[in-house]
Amino acid sequence: MTRLVVKLLNVPAAFINLVDANRDFYKSSAGFAEPLQSERHSERTFCHYAIQSSAPLVVDDAGSHPVYRDIPSVKSLGIGAYMGVPLVMDDGQAIGTFCVIDTKPRRWTPTEIEALTELAGSAKREIELRITTRAERAARLSAEAERRAAEESNRAKSAYLTMMSHELRTPLNAIGGYADLIDFGVHGPVTPAQSEALGRIKRSAQHLLDLINSVLDFAKVESGQIQYRIARVALDNALRDAEAMVLPQMTAKNVRYKYEGCDPGLLVMTDPEKLKQIVVNLLTNSVKFTDSGGEICMTCGEETSTRAFVRVEDTGVGIELSKLESIFEPFVQLDSEHRRPNDGVGLGLAISRAFARNMGGSLTADSTLGVGTTMTLRLPRADTG
Repeated sequence: MTRLVVKLLNVPAAFINLVDANRDFYKSSAGFAEPLQSERHSERTFCHYAIQSSAPLVVDDAGSHPVYRDIPSVKSLGIGAYMGVPLVMDDGQAIGTFCVIDTKPRRWTPTEIEALTELAGSAKREIELRITTRAERAARLSAEAERRAAEESNRAKSAYLTMMSHELRTPLNAIGGYADLIDFGVHGPVTPAQSEALGRIKRSAQHLLDLINSVLDFAKVESGQIQYRIARVALDNALRDAEAMVLPQMTAKNVRYKYEGCDPGLLVMTDPEKLKQIVVNLLTNSVKFTDSGGEICMTCGEETSTRAFVRVEDTGVGIELSKLESIFEPFVQLDSEHRRPNDGVGLGLAISRAFARNMGGSLTADSTLGVGTTMTLRLPRADTG
């Protein structure tokens, strides 16, 4: 662009000069030979004066001008006349000038001033585009670096959790196995009191194993190691299989349960084992947080032409609105006054939502503190055409 200006205005030199707090330098130039075209200035220059105003700085006779005649470049570059247009960015920051010089005094015409002003506008837009492009590229590189760091951190965390979980499962399985052998009388007769104590040991060991399995599942979800075997699944049958695993807990706690079923022909695209795990988790949570005499209701059906739903409602303690979304975060549990003695580690809902999303569905919650909670699982319907 500076070469175009040299020809258009018939001047010996033109340059785009950028300035910062300590110096100015030539970003682009035409008509200067090295070393002048790359010269850096620490003293005051025409550019410093030009950027103080939004209007072009026009100097017809630099050598006789009372302000500009002492500028070092008047002598070092032999400047007789100068014209410079400030490069003012959209944010109002002046970053430099688009300048032309002549080696002898010269009266700049309005047409020449207008031409340089228009070309300066084009230069400004090009500089802004380059700045934006560099900033976007830097942002992309930074985001990519952060993403890689996060992935590496997740991999390290998942590897650590997996290792620790396996290390804990081995002795817990041994504890359960030896307790069974003792209870079976392998090492001699067992009294009723001893058998009851062994039962507590086995239940506690199993509870710990369940917690460890949750941690392992979560580590696999985080590292993307979970495999999904998506198939056409009859939703009603799948829900009845899942409820059978939780009905004993409901009966033991005296919680009323209602499931009226849905159309046996309603099919969804899902991994049947993952669906069962989600529904069992939702029902188990409802049992945990619903007092004796309360009620749990599960319904299902067609939500849209492409979506089916499973809804689990309870009359439990409920959840504060401000904490509702956080229940899906890993290792998050309700306040201590709402906890139950055998609560898990706060991974069930995080795993369930991840399963639902990875199968093309969703898991959401709606709750009122002191009234109850409704969990809604949505899954894609199978193409019945």
